[in-house]
Amino acid sequence: PFHLTRAQIFGHKAILRYTEFCRKYIPGCENATITNIAPMVGVRESRRIRGEYILTEDDIIQGKKFEDAIARSNYPIDIHRSDDKGGMKLQHLAAGTYYEIPYRCIVPKFIDNLLVPGRSLSATFEAQSSVRIQSNCRAMGEAAGLAAALSIQNNVTPREIDGFELRKALRMRGANL
Repeated sequence: PFHLTRAQIFGHKAILRYTEFCRKYIPGCENATITNIAPMVGVRESRRIRGEYILTEDDIIQGKKFEDAIARSNYPIDIHRSDDKGGMKLQHLAAGTYYEIPYRCIVPKFIDNLLVPGRSLSATFEAQSSVRIQSNCRAMGEAAGLAAALSIQNNVTPREIDGFELRKALRMRGANL
């Protein structure tokens, strides 16, 4: 899509400007060079489902815990603006605080026999900016796989899986819950 191409061109031009700035104004960087640039723009945002529970920014900041938690994290709210104003919002959690991601966030509200782990889970824009990191996505993927297996073994839909029991099963397999 054109907007990704435009973002890539903008990013490459910005890198060249920053490099020139460093060479000109930072002692010791007069001969600095760029050795590598990512081959494509990293897309942080994606569509999200409407799940049985919608994880919110308040859940993240307050370190909310859930009986059906399938992952935990202390990654901050990490929003990079995509408009012409630029900027970012980086809001760290209090020291020692972490939040949990409930199983209900990967269970679509209106579709049976489907689980949606990863950055497309049920979350607000702000919450998704924290949840989208790889360690969380891996933990949600493991939980989704186990829930799917339990669903088949017990001849029930994923929605009917008891999130608390799923959490216990994940713990027995060594998950940090």
